[in-house]
Amino acid sequence: MDEDSSSWRRDHARAQRALGGDAGAFAEIVRSHQKLVWHMAWRMLQHRQEAEDCSQEVFLRVHRSLGQFRGESALATWIGRVAFSVALRMAQKRKLRLDIPNDFEPEAAFERIGSGEDVQEAHAENEQIAALHAAIDQLPPLPRTVLGLHYRDGMAVADIAALMECPEGTVKSHLNRGRNRLKAALAHLEAAHVRA
Repeated sequence: MDEDSSSWRRDHARAQRALGGDAGAFAEIVRSHQKLVWHMAWRMLQHRQEAEDCSQEVFLRVHRSLGQFRGESALATWIGRVAFSVALRMAQKRKLRLDIPNDFEPEAAFERIGSGEDVQEAHAENEQIAALHAAIDQLPPLPRTVLGLHYRDGMAVADIAALMECPEGTVKSHLNRGRNRLKAALAHLEAAHVRA
């Protein structure tokens, strides 16, 4: 039995036990998936209290709707869909700009982060990493979330598309636009660093 199959069976069993009234089983579900939910809420909203409220709302909805989970997808994907839906609604309520304009053009391609072979290069790398995180935080919620799910959490494009209930092409578009925006931000930082 592979790890994915084992995880699916464990989650399905937990869901069945929780539906049977086992509060401990639902607590296990929360513990297993709270990082995914928090990541989704934080990346979409970038406001601690709202992300906490969103996470709480997600698990309330999961608890109320657990009977609708049919096991056709992984429980993480199903919970992720709920998290995405709740976070998206909260972002829309705040009137956050959810996407990058189609006419955005990157200024330049970004260069590979330094090799860290000496102290000076290591310092430059740390500055670039900090700049990268700052640039990620400046992205609109959808590309920021997709980049995080793909690169930080290692989710495949198909899984993100299933979670967001959208075509894979939409996910790829968010990834490309987000990467281009980051490239431009880092190229701008590099140009400023060279001028200094």
